[in-house]
Amino acid sequence: MITSGIQSFALSHGEQYKHGRTSLRDLSGKLPFVANGCTMLLCVEGRAVVTTNTRKRTFRKGDLLVLFSDTLFAPLCVSPSFTAEYISLSLELTGEIFYKMTSPAFWDGLYEYPVCRLSEAQYSLADGVFKQMIWAMENGDEESRKNILQNCIYNVFLALLYLRERKIAIIFFFYLHFVKSGCIII
Repeated sequence: MITSGIQSFALSHGEQYKHGRTSLRDLSGKLPFVANGCTMLLCVEGRAVVTTNTRKRTFRKGDLLVLFSDTLFAPLCVSPSFTAEYISLSLELTGEIFYKMTSPAFWDGLYEYPVCRLSEAQYSLADGVFKQMIWAMENGDEESRKNILQNCIYNVFLALLYLRERKIAIIFFFYLHFVKSGCIII
């Protein structure tokens, strides 16, 4: 069942995690959503124009959106077919992982570009991680659940860091190539 509205992926007091599907339509025109820890949305259908910290973004099928507790999020326009899977994890669960991610490029990149465009293979991997996290939320003892969720979110962050660094390296390579070949004069 698709749920919508702030309550759908906002964690209630004492909740450590939550998952589900959202259409985002009930959020349009309301106060911005602020995650309590980390909320990831994986767009499975449709398209939406959203704001993160007052900057407009396009969020479409195949994209991953990562929100933190200091990010304001609001949908502006949502297509009729828009659907996203979401996973919300509390600051208690994610805080330790945040400290492990020491790369300024990772944090700068995610705050500047919280919508991550994924290839088909990357989307398939993200979908698999979402399924693993959902399974962990619904099964096992609390300690195992916590470990699995923390490991999954850490792995997602490492993958995003790798993708960001790879894109930066490719851009830098082309920059050097064109500057050295004389195609671009600085």
